Amino acid sequence: MKHQLYENQGVTEYWQIYPKKKKITVEVLNENQQYEVFSEASKKGTIRSQVLAGFEIDLATVFGGS
Repeated sequence: MKHQLYENQGVTEYWQIYPKKKKITVEVLNENQQYEVFSEASKKGTIRSQVLAGFEIDLATVFGGS
């Protein structure tokens, strides 16, 4: 799967977006080169990026108002 492939290749940050659940999970590589959750929100809230310093986005912007 992509998740394992990207982890093995050292992709620093991995975003998983679930439109039906209105959920986003951002995972980053830890010191053991394994993904761990850095930022997560479901239905409302704000997601942050570790790689793009200062970048954050509200889930309402991604999935719409409510």
